[in-house]
Amino acid sequence: SKFCSCHYIRKDVLEQAVLDDIRKYSKLAKHQAEKLTQQLQEQNGDKDTSQIRFLSSELAKLNTRNTELDGILKRLYEDNVSGRLSDERFNKFLADYEKEQADVQMKIEDTQQTIDEIKANQIDTDSWIKLIQNYTRIKKLDRTVLGELVEKITVGEAKEVNGHKTTDITIYYRFVGAVS
Repeated sequence: SKFCSCHYIRKDVLEQAVLDDIRKYSKLAKHQAEKLTQQLQEQNGDKDTSQIRFLSSELAKLNTRNTELDGILKRLYEDNVSGRLSDERFNKFLADYEKEQADVQMKIEDTQQTIDEIKANQIDTDSWIKLIQNYTRIKKLDRTVLGELVEKITVGEAKEVNGHKTTDITIYYRFVGAVS
C-alpha cells in the first residue's frame, strides 16, 4: 500500500504539457519579470530583503561582541601580568571568555553562511528568469531545451475529476524547482 501504483502518460501529452508550461513562464518572465521574481521568492519561503537586513543586523552585533571580547581578554591578561588578578581567577575568566568568543565566532560564520545562501538563491532566481525569457517563441521541445531548463518531471497517478481523467504533472526547473 506504500508503493507507487502503475501509471503512465503518453509522450505527446507530456511534451505538450511541458511546452505549454515553458511558454507560460517565459512570457511571464519577459513581460512581468518582477512579478514572477516575487512569486518565486514567496513560494520558496524567502523573505529575502527583510531577512538579509535582520541577519546583517545580527552579524553586526556579533562582530561588535567579538571585538569587545578581544578587548576584555587583552585587559584580563594585563591585569594578570600586573598582579591585580590572581592566576586562579585569570584562568577561570579566561576559559569563560574564550568559550563565549568561540561561540560568537561560530554564530558569525553561520549567520554569514545563511546570508550567502539567500543571496545565491536570489541569483539563481534571476538566472532562471533570464534563461527562460529566451524561450517565448519555442516551437518544439528537444533535448537541449530540457537540459537547460528542466531538472526533473514527476507524473502523478491518474484521477477522475468530473468524469474526466486528469494526471498531475510537476516540472522541476533548474535553479528554482517546481513553480506553482
